[in-house]
Amino acid sequence: MTTATDPSDIDSMPFDPHSARLVEAFRGALIRMRDGEDLTVVDLKGSL
Repeated sequence: MTTATDPSDIDSMPFDPHSARLVEAFRGALIRMRDGEDLTVVDLKGSL
């Protein structure tokens, strides 16, 4: 079983811009898939 991350610990974590772009690209792809849109090569390469 995994433990939940305490939200107060997030502020002390280092910020990685590349990871943030990956998360945003993945979130955007999930939203487009939810809306019935197809994923494109741009979606796959968008965070690289």
